[in-house]
Amino acid sequence: MALLRLTDAERGHLRGLAKRSDDRRVIHRALALLDLDSGSAPEAVAARLGVGRSTVYGWVARYRSERRAAPSLADRPRAGRPPTTGRAAAALAEAALASDPRAAGYRHTTWAVPLLVAHLKRPAGREASGTTIRRALHGPGYRWNRPRFVRSRRSPTWRQAKGG
Repeated sequence: MALLRLTDAERGHLRGLAKRSDDRRVIHRALALLDLDSGSAPEAVAARLGVGRSTVYGWVARYRSERRAAPSLADRPRAGRPPTTGRAAAALAEAALASDPRAAGYRHTTWAVPLLVAHLKRPAGREASGTTIRRALHGPGYRWNRPRFVRSRRSPTWRQAKGG
């Protein structure tokens, strides 16, 4: 006996959510409910999705209790204070990354996290740590590497320049 029986309308709605949703958590939950409807065991569904068995049972209970509505698959608001400087610092840092540090009055050719922290503190008065800047810029795909200093290669004609 299956843990969950869906109507055709519910099944179609969950398939649509699994295809069109932007949130991967909603997609996972919709796929789990569809797997359970097809007769899969909750343990197998949990192993396939990389979650615990009790998590799958919780998704089913929440889907049943909230009258099988799509919002039952979405994350609920989390407790705690929302971040204050993360989004603002990310926007300012991305704007700074579009320009050359030398144009802003620095003697560097590339931006580094400590330089961005100092730059954000100067005009905007924003206090953001290096960790905040790294975390904020990691999402858009920025990766930080140390600049490599390469010694200049000798010219093939260096002996001629020396007179020898």
